[in-house]
Amino acid sequence: FSGSISVTAENDIDLTGGGNTYTYAQIGHGGLGASGNHSATFVNVTSNSGSIDLIAASQGGSIPGSMESYAQIGLGGLRADGIMSAPINVSAATGLRLSGGGGDNNYAMIGNGGNFSDGAKSGDIDVVTAAGNITTSGSAHHQLSPAQIGHGGVSANGDTSGGIQVVATAGNVNGWGGAALQSYAQIGHGGHGSNGNHGLAADVTRVIANALDFNGGSGTDAYAQLGNGGHLADGTFAGDILVNVDATSGLPTAGAGALTMDAGSGENSYVMIGHGGTNDNVGVNAKSGD
Repeated sequence: FSGSISVTAENDIDLTGGGNTYTYAQIGHGGLGASGNHSATFVNVTSNSGSIDLIAASQGGSIPGSMESYAQIGLGGLRADGIMSAPINVSAATGLRLSGGGGDNNYAMIGNGGNFSDGAKSGDIDVVTAAGNITTSGSAHHQLSPAQIGHGGVSANGDTSGGIQVVATAGNVNGWGGAALQSYAQIGHGGHGSNGNHGLAADVTRVIANALDFNGGSGTDAYAQLGNGGHLADGTFAGDILVNVDATSGLPTAGAGALTMDAGSGENSYVMIGHGGTNDNVGVNAKSGD
């Protein structure tokens, strides 16, 4: 699968998983169970005047969501295999939201890969909103339904690389772990139980916002993290992390808001800025970067 992708809308862009099993919503080559190498010169998604929402199938409540109905901007997909390489640029005017859904494996992702994907994943990721917040939130209802900006996914295999930039020009950046098993929120490569080297020394993960709010969830392994790795991730993790720091001058660009980090009530629902994670190969992995 190859070829560049560019999607532009004047108003909102909504990717929402459907009401049955395997009814995913994706902008990017691949798809559920796709096999073979995937590449693109770019994957660009732009809302000129509205917001961009990636909502995996059914947020639950009294009606359970369908399974394996994810929402993704990027190459690959659930259980896809092969090399996945493309830079991803997502730009909204009034905010951006990623929410894990109400069924198993209903993840929301901006990145290459997906839960249980296999193969190397690369490409810079640039996510920007002119107004409003950028929010990643894990599922409140079903397992294996995280929200992630970065390459990888739950139990994904393969090395990952590329810089990540997340900018809320006049808003906040939020990362909220969910109430379900392994429904984490992460800005970074890797994911729960991922296997591979995540990030190169030259890669930079950069976040700029008025305020940052990262909270672990009430579910088990529902962590909130800014950095590469994740709970039980295995490999070497590298690259600088800059929060409200100009990448060129090195000078602070802090907004008027606060940095809030609250660990959750669920087991292994930590909150972290940095590479690694709880029991990441029992601490033997190499981690580097400023």
